[in-house]
Amino acid sequence: MQMLGATLVNGVVVGMMYGLLAMALILLLQTTGVFNFAQGDVGMLVAFVSWALITSGKWPVGLAVLASVPISAALGVLLYFVVIRPGRADPVGLSLRSLGLLVLFIALAQRTWGTNAPYTFPKLLPDSGVAVSGFNITWLQLATLVFTIALALLVSFILQRTRIGLMIRAVRANRVAAFELGVNVAAIEITAWAAAAVVSGVVGILFAMLTFLAPTMMAPFLLSAFAAAMLGGLYSMAGALAGGVLLGVVQSASSVYLNQPELTSLIAFLILVAGLLLRRERLALST
Repeated sequence: MQMLGATLVNGVVVGMMYGLLAMALILLLQTTGVFNFAQGDVGMLVAFVSWALITSGKWPVGLAVLASVPISAALGVLLYFVVIRPGRADPVGLSLRSLGLLVLFIALAQRTWGTNAPYTFPKLLPDSGVAVSGFNITWLQLATLVFTIALALLVSFILQRTRIGLMIRAVRANRVAAFELGVNVAAIEITAWAAAAVVSGVVGILFAMLTFLAPTMMAPFLLSAFAAAMLGGLYSMAGALAGGVLLGVVQSASSVYLNQPELTSLIAFLILVAGLLLRRERLALST
């Protein structure tokens, strides 16, 4: 029972982070048509910058984490001007540009902070926690769970209940019609990239606190987030979040009960392939 509870908690916490990153992927995919392969490594870079502020700049952990929000937003805007603005290509071409950024970000992190990974990211909260039904939930796990739920609800509220959310949905539905109706499409796209980067930055820091910090830490994480997005149909934010939690629990259970940690990436890959095949079949039936 204790092992089951701990497995579920770990799975849900990691799965919520999968879901958040999947929401960021869907936001960019629906507003600009780009699958940003570098989205996970935006979080990695932000986590490294925050870590450097703490370890080298002697910043308090809380202040460095707060500083990650404007840093993430600025990086998202920069990526928009690097990926989207230099001549709008087809979605595949734009996504390939982001693939190049993925390689660049990892190389930049290795060049700047070395390859002596993994590093330990200072925690905001102590390692102690609360006991529930015989197993321990750390304060960091609990805070991560509460914060990720709150952030997911905030993103959903903004998209569904605010004027800027309405404009984002209009651009997602038909960018030409939205432009003709007076929507500043470029501003909406920039906002989407900034928001997605902030979400990724939060995920990167939380993941580094819970596990480790390394230049390549987000590569398998991105695969799982994409699989979660596929479970949501590459459209539904709520579906992506639920898919992330489901995937996190399945991966956690396979790692504990089957004693096969390497299955975590394989499960995400199989879900991704199955989702792509089903999506292709659905498109074929609709034509």
